[in-house]
Amino acid sequence: MRVVIVGPGGAGKSTFAKRLAAATGTEPTEIDKLFWQGGLRPLSVEEWEALQEATFSGDAWIADGDLGPYDSIHVRLRRAGTVVMLDVSLWRCGAYAN
Repeated sequence: MRVVIVGPGGAGKSTFAKRLAAATGTEPTEIDKLFWQGGLRPLSVEEWEALQEATFSGDAWIADGDLGPYDSIHVRLRRAGTVVMLDVSLWRCGAYAN
């Protein structure tokens, strides 16, 4: 099982990933925690792609997150067996955050 979960902030990606993990026994990986370095310094494109190749090389993983313009999502999508797109309106995402 190789799952990529994407969608806007506040859409419920992490909640869905945790529930999927509980049901399958596969630990989710939070993209934000991998990508952002100390002081919110982003990884370079090369570093980010290499880290994803290493992190998502196995046969069972859940990738939770969407970095928008900072992302090189093609690395995860190329390996994914399933992609979950949480298509939630921005208004509703804001309502979840409050």
